[in-house]
Amino acid sequence: MLRPIVSRLNETTALGAFLICTILIGLVLIRSVPPFAGFDEAYHWFRALQISRGVPFAPRLGPNDWGGAIDLHGIKYAYWVAESVSGGKPIDRTSAAAESDALAATPPEHGTISFPSSATFAPTAYLPAAIAVYVARNMHAPPLAQVTAGRITQLMTYTSLLLAVVLVLPRGRLPVLAILTMPTALHLATSFSADPINVGLLALLVASSLRLNASLATRLGKMRGAALLGLSFLLGTLKLTYVPAVLFLSLIPVHLFSNRGAKWRFVAAGTALCGVTASIWAAIYHFIPGPYWHAGGDPAAALAFVKSHPIDTLSGMFHTIYDNLAFYWRDLSIRFGGGPAPYHFWAPSPFAWIELGLIAATSLLSGDRRPYPRITGLCALVAGLILGLLLLSFRLTYGPPGMRLVQGLQGRYFIPLVLLAALGIVYASPLSSPKGRMAGFGLLLCNHLAVCAYAVMQYRALWL
Repeated sequence: MLRPIVSRLNETTALGAFLICTILIGLVLIRSVPPFAGFDEAYHWFRALQISRGVPFAPRLGPNDWGGAIDLHGIKYAYWVAESVSGGKPIDRTSAAAESDALAATPPEHGTISFPSSATFAPTAYLPAAIAVYVARNMHAPPLAQVTAGRITQLMTYTSLLLAVVLVLPRGRLPVLAILTMPTALHLATSFSADPINVGLLALLVASSLRLNASLATRLGKMRGAALLGLSFLLGTLKLTYVPAVLFLSLIPVHLFSNRGAKWRFVAAGTALCGVTASIWAAIYHFIPGPYWHAGGDPAAALAFVKSHPIDTLSGMFHTIYDNLAFYWRDLSIRFGGGPAPYHFWAPSPFAWIELGLIAATSLLSGDRRPYPRITGLCALVAGLILGLLLLSFRLTYGPPGMRLVQGLQGRYFIPLVLLAALGIVYASPLSSPKGRMAGFGLLLCNHLAVCAYAVMQYRALWL
């Protein structure tokens, strides 16, 4: 009787300590990483600035172009920093603060800026940072302080989502938390990037569905049903490639509804809400990244090529993943920075392989002595659909139409796939070793600390 209670207490304590460490490491990264040095952070900063002025829907400026009128102090400050970043020169903190204060001392300005790469994203993931920027600006804080306030709010919002996920998830909490706090994910969470909150909301929908699958309750309840439909709607505002995750609603057992028909009507409602929302947003904001980034994308020509060469297309997709797997894993777990070198770099490769091995081991040791093939199969199905949509979307919109390999992919796009793979392993594994998975979890924390310490040392030479 006492043994499971003690093991659960130990696991809960470890999860709590891990989340506290995540916040502390995140605050160190916020202090150490220069402003706008994250993954495309300047563009995400522009979107947060726009939303902070009460403009959630960006106006169209022209063909394949969106943006809007935003605070020019924030824009000028981003451009000032970009001069050093693009030239690979270190940024002096004192000079950065002086430039920020000088801009704040001048009258407010607004101007129309084009930034379609982020203006076409829904406001969902930017809202917390935008609120922080709004409050800071109205307290007459200079741009640098606004950036810091937005970053801290992003970190706290992401950590809150992580807490919700581990509280709701019935099994596999250790590997899931380890994946969602990988150094690259944590680096993203300490910037204005939309990715962490996107992934956090997806993970919360998956965790909620798995919790209900194991629930002993007799009714779903109006509040819980409304919350799941709300999550389905939010998922639809994120990325079109995330829509398959709503299929996890099918795991909700029939006994929580009045009858089988009521269950499938609920699942259909959630799926339709997510899919229709995503489709409407994509139809209104149909941004094509290839021309914008000068990568040669032409969706019409690419689609014609895919239709006429389906075997070559599938082969190219396979080889894109197979040939770049080692790179994607490094890019997924130990990459920092979004600008040119030295502002972007990877930690030494062994850290990535340690991460992979420990996540796999922790997942294997988080089983329940009997497999759940239905859940494992659903994890594999949803992961496959997300991967297929991801590859197809980049194949059509990014690189040259006749290019065999898919271009434009980055490791961070695969975080949901690793999450689903880990959960698939958890529900397929017959192994359950609290001590073993706790040991793996502790080693993962050490690995995270080592990678983040390496990154902080790298940034010390860039943010003086």
